[in-house]
Amino acid sequence: MTDKRLLDEFVRRIVDIVHPERHVRKASVLTAYAVQTRYPGDYEPVSETEFREVLEMATHVFDWAKAAIVNR
Repeated sequence: MTDKRLLDEFVRRIVDIVHPERHVRKASVLTAYAVQTRYPGDYEPVSETEFREVLEMATHVFDWAKAAIVNR
């Protein structure tokens, strides 16, 4: 099983447990940015618009996770 398939399976199982909000579920695209910043390669620069969209998405995920931890 590839890393992506393992991650997809993990996300599928965790979603059944924690029931994330819709904008958190959409944030799976953030994985590509994590890989690009961790592993060297020939990646295209991110536009200002894309940066702002991804930052907003990451902020929603962070806020959701923080609230889930604090409220446990």
